Amino acid sequence: LGIPGGLLLPFNAGSTDDVREEIARQWDQGADFIKMILTERDVFFAAIEAAHKRGMRIAGHLPPAIRIEEASEQGFDSIEHLGTGSNVFLSLSTTPDKLWEQQDTKLPIPGWLAGLPGAGEVFDRFFKDKMISSVGRAEPDDPSVVLLKKALSTYSEERATELGDMLARNRTWQCPTLANLRSKYRLDDPEFRSDPWLKKMPAEERRKKLADIDTYEALHPEVRDINHQYYDRVIQTIGIWSKAGAPLMAGTDTSGRAVANTIQHEFRELARAGLTPLEVLRTATTAPATYLGLAHRMGRVAEDMEADFLLLDADPLDSVDNLGAISMVVRAGHAFTSEDLTATVDKLL
Repeated sequence: LGIPGGLLLPFNAGSTDDVREEIARQWDQGADFIKMILTERDVFFAAIEAAHKRGMRIAGHLPPAIRIEEASEQGFDSIEHLGTGSNVFLSLSTTPDKLWEQQDTKLPIPGWLAGLPGAGEVFDRFFKDKMISSVGRAEPDDPSVVLLKKALSTYSEERATELGDMLARNRTWQCPTLANLRSKYRLDDPEFRSDPWLKKMPAEERRKKLADIDTYEALHPEVRDINHQYYDRVIQTIGIWSKAGAPLMAGTDTSGRAVANTIQHEFRELARAGLTPLEVLRTATTAPATYLGLAHRMGRVAEDMEADFLLLDADPLDSVDNLGAISMVVRAGHAFTSEDLTATVDKLL
């Protein structure tokens, strides 16, 4: 399962014609799904239509001009990271229309830049981290901070429930990557400095991670407080949506291992949101198999299913912590004990 083409950005999806051509190109290459990152409003909806016309799902972020409710109603298949940014919380306010009037819906990439040769590389180098991370030097009077503060202070559980009902009705999946969001909005938590993985990282990566933490801790206290509120509302919202029946999948937005951001951290945060151990287990097994349309061959331990599974030393239905008590991993019929895997990691380091 993969995406052989590029993520949808202004460089390859600058117009409705561009995005239709890009999706057709990826379909020809055998893509299983399309990943949305950042486009203009008309391009976003054209992408949904083009992907579905070819039988592909489309998932990803919500560009600045897109409300989560209209994305759901138009059939956007799965939303990652609660959309990325403040969009969702503008819609969850008691005064959503008033706040949306104040939203800066312009793309954070200059139009002239998107059309230049090599613009994608420039984006990766200079804009990407700024766009997807709260780590920066924002001040309390920054318009985006002021708007987010208003949205969080007018948060409505009733609105969250209504939206959860819509997501459940439309089968709009959520992969909130809670642990990843926590690493952006609560990076001053002591766990990020004490995580054992820091010691195993290459020196330069460790230096960069510690520098990110230093930068975050140097933010204005009011900005850090707003970030904390943001993450607390994320946890509350996922709990409300889960109760409403909105479909959820577990994910980390990393390659599998990062500082205080593993799938076990994700399980823990989903439990904090109110999911039962069984519901958490399903977010990593039957739920993604269902989303991918592959429940007939993966997601369960049963005869004739694909032989990828874990053996645990404790019952995962007693506590989500037990999902980290891994005794053995079976991958494509090959068995690896936890000791084998630890030894392999240590050897690579």
